[in-house]
Amino acid sequence: MRIENNDTLYKIMRNEMIAYFIVLPGIFMLPFTAALQNDYIRVDIWQFEIIYLSIFALALFFWYGMGFSYIDLNRSNNLIVIKYFKIRPKFMKVNPKMIKIPEKAYSRYVISPSFMGLSKELILYVNTKKGEVAYPPINISSLNQNQLERLKKALAF
Repeated sequence: MRIENNDTLYKIMRNEMIAYFIVLPGIFMLPFTAALQNDYIRVDIWQFEIIYLSIFALALFFWYGMGFSYIDLNRSNNLIVIKYFKIRPKFMKVNPKMIKIPEKAYSRYVISPSFMGLSKELILYVNTKKGEVAYPPINISSLNQNQLERLKKALAF
């Protein structure tokens, strides 16, 4: 069974680029708009631009705080393989990671909320000689409902 979220990855990256193409030209166009220079708005153009940029920075913080990830889960030949990486801005380095778990060592999984309850994380547990050990959490917020159900089905054995 294989689960991957390429379609969601492309949508997230497309929406990010649309946001940049809307906001960045707006930063340079705001000072030249005559619509904001009237007696009813008592805000200077530069103050409005600072508010505009603050809203954009807050949206970016929220966007990257959600921690969207590309996930490729493959379960075959008595082995669970998960490849994943966090979706980052273009100027940041992406660190792809891979987890290989033999089905004999696999214990259980837990889906827990994170980032103020707005996103979900998958935590995998394996049995070792020293007891049960947890892998670092994998953000699964970018999975749609169908992919999430398939993930639960693939890991519940």
